Amino acid sequence: MESCERLTDGAGDRLRHLVLFALFACQAMDSSRTGPDGVLLITVGGMNAEQINASTPNLHRLAREGLSWPRAYAPSPMTLPSLASLHTGRTPPAHGVRDAAAQELDASQQTLAEILENQGWNTSAYVGTPVGAPLWGLDQGYQTYVHRSILTGPPSNLPDARELVDRALSAPTLEGPSLMWLDLPDLRRVEPESLEHIRALRAIDDAIGRLTEHWAEVHPHGLVIVAGDHGRSTTHPHAEAYLLNDETLRVPLIIAGTHLPAHVHGGVFGLADLVPTLMPLLGLRVSSDWSGVDRLATHKDVPVYSETLAPQTHLGRSPLFALTTDKERYIEGRWGALYASEPQGFSFVNSPTQRALAGALDHPLASALDHHRLPHPRHIAPAVTLDRDTLDLLLMEGVSPGDLSHTATQIDLRDEPHLVDLIDQVYVALEHRTPTVSRDLHRLENTLGDVWALTVLHYLHERSLPRGGNAASVLEEYQIQSPSSTTSMWIGDLYERAGDDLLAHHEYMEALRQDPGSGSAMAAALVVQPLDEGLRQRAPLDAHSEALGHATDQASWSPELALPFAQLACALRPEHVQSHRLAAHLSFEVDGNAEALEETLAWLDHSPDHTPLRIEAARISLELGDPSLAARLLAPAQATLPEHLWVQELHKRAIDSLPTRSPKRGPHHVWRP
Repeated sequence: MESCERLTDGAGDRLRHLVLFALFACQAMDSSRTGPDGVLLITVGGMNAEQINASTPNLHRLAREGLSWPRAYAPSPMTLPSLASLHTGRTPPAHGVRDAAAQELDASQQTLAEILENQGWNTSAYVGTPVGAPLWGLDQGYQTYVHRSILTGPPSNLPDARELVDRALSAPTLEGPSLMWLDLPDLRRVEPESLEHIRALRAIDDAIGRLTEHWAEVHPHGLVIVAGDHGRSTTHPHAEAYLLNDETLRVPLIIAGTHLPAHVHGGVFGLADLVPTLMPLLGLRVSSDWSGVDRLATHKDVPVYSETLAPQTHLGRSPLFALTTDKERYIEGRWGALYASEPQGFSFVNSPTQRALAGALDHPLASALDHHRLPHPRHIAPAVTLDRDTLDLLLMEGVSPGDLSHTATQIDLRDEPHLVDLIDQVYVALEHRTPTVSRDLHRLENTLGDVWALTVLHYLHERSLPRGGNAASVLEEYQIQSPSSTTSMWIGDLYERAGDDLLAHHEYMEALRQDPGSGSAMAAALVVQPLDEGLRQRAPLDAHSEALGHATDQASWSPELALPFAQLACALRPEHVQSHRLAAHLSFEVDGNAEALEETLAWLDHSPDHTPLRIEAARISLELGDPSLAARLLAPAQATLPEHLWVQELHKRAIDSLPTRSPKRGPHHVWRP
């Protein structure tokens, strides 16, 4: 009997252990089932916080139902440094990206997408900002990354917002937790407070409404985050990169979804705080390597760091650094000053409450600034080489890269308010081709001397003149005092367009010498000198596959961006017929001329059995209005591939487009249509 009792007790213990194990397992399953099962991150370029109101009902609803920070601030008035901070949880001095477009986020910086991918999440991104292209490194950790460079320019953003959302909604739904980043087109492309601006804002709000409705169905326990990358200056729209005020720094910041606190107790929020704030909500550890803090914890009083190096990299002036609390902002350049919160927000146009030379102000924010401005370790991001087409795209979007080698003078922009006005005037004059451009440039030159921003403005002005004016000489003069791979690329492009391939090749090789890893410089050099065997041998073994992959990925989304990659693939492997087929296809999509057909036919003579090449030649022939040639080209493929739907469809279109011949009408002939 004792043995039986002992056995029963042992069985009871085991049973209790099994029950407890099952209970804990159920709790774990329930926790995973009801915790956040996805994160939808939406960023909007150039959006001010006050633009979320009754006129944007979808954004207004998210702000009302979720957590919203009225005092959220960007770390920079420029898109690239701000997005880098948003994704890494680090301020610009810590991740190293401190210019609008002259640097890339390197692989040593861990991003939100990489963190979640390592946890088994699906990651995808649909990105509209031009500096979201893979060249700048924001694609790290995303398994699917679709970049749509905005090439249409003003006046409307409406098609772009819809295209990005359509592309995101058409993606297959994947099982398991997911991160999706949607970056909507920059509102800086339209004049602030104009009718076009209102339409663009409504289009963005509609796009967000469509996506969040779909997201709620697929991820009922997911989070939705909306953030701006920086604000928009209505008073100095062309010079906002030089300013640290509420217009350029204050952004919307919303976190909506389940398992959130009922409310937040005020305080400030920086974009570098997003990753540390998000981690505990997802059950993940907060890293001590991050500059940001968890704003849902006890860090309400930690100030937000912001900076702009544009005064130095563009104008040779002193850079500006700032710390912001909910009551005051300290800004330091050549001198430091405190600004109190006013109804219109913080602005260094307001009279400072305290002012002294840099580092001399006896105030906690002044003494704390160096800790943020000079973190340990401080990181320097690698520079990127920009070709002329990339520069055109950036300038069209209001993004101007700086010269990282510029030294700063002891001149503070806050002492030169007229200079910011003058820069605005020059940009407007260039945009509208007014006769005052030369005079305004001369005035700016007298004030600034030889600085990068003035060189870019001179270059744009000279390039707009017949035969390109003296654009090359303007750049060459600057290149002597401050050599860079980007300047060499622009000079080479001007020589290439003038038909001087020898000088163009020299400049492209100089760019490649300064930046040996630049695919743009290598592609440009090979295009003008395709027989340079030494250069081709320098290309990495997988460069062709990488170039062709980029071209294929971008082909249906942005032919203009895909074409240079296809041309590079052709230069790296001249015998690769598929590369030439894709290059011809993209060339026709971009330019729409007969040269693409001639090139395709030449390669078809070389490879007559290459069916995709034959189909491409027939398609271009139809588009150029030559159905007879298209029918002849497709005849062999139609005979050998009777089940190939695309061949049959094109062949039918070609036959149907052939001119009909009227039959001869005799006395006994009846015409039937």
